[in-house]
Amino acid sequence: MDTIFSSATGNFKSAIKIIRVSGKKSKTIPDIFFYKQTNPKEASVRKLYDKDQNLIDKAIVIYFPGPKTATGEDLYEIHIQNNTKSCLISEATLKVWDYLVFLRSLNKR
Repeated sequence: MDTIFSSATGNFKSAIKIIRVSGKKSKTIPDIFFYKQTNPKEASVRKLYDKDQNLIDKAIVIYFPGPKTATGEDLYEIHIQNNTKSCLISEATLKVWDYLVFLRSLNKR
């Protein structure tokens, strides 16, 4: 199966935005955002960085190894703070989301 990602919290105002990433290449999430791998099924606070080593945000990251997941493959959940006062989705959420969209486009070439 392709590596997929989606919002687990929908497109409404909330304090936390959860993004799930599942599939063969999901194990590269720690490398993509430059953080230390988490232990399986353990919520860990990690600083997420972009490719230029700029801090995106602190996030809670949980790694669920396959095959005991909804998709049967490795799964990551990234819990990011979401600013509910000014917009539906925070800048940090958009940066993570945009980066994942960009990486997915590279996989399709």
